[in-house]
Amino acid sequence: PALEKYKEILKLDPHYAKAYYTIGVIYFSYYQDYKKAIKEWIKALRIDPEMEEARVYIANAKILLKEKGYAQKARK
Repeated sequence: PALEKYKEILKLDPHYAKAYYTIGVIYFSYYQDYKKAIKEWIKALRIDPEMEEARVYIANAKILLKEKGYAQKARK
């Protein structure tokens, strides 16, 4: 439900960086979909390049994606 609410907010104001940021946090925290999360944070940064918290999350997501890749290779 929260994800849908933020998507609705973006329909009203597609330049609201905090909504993209929050959608990224939802994808990251609740769905562990790091690629989608990164895409949302990049959208937020295009609107608000000073949003440091998005940069930190992107870095963390990239680390987790790398670790996930290594874990999958190790299982083979």
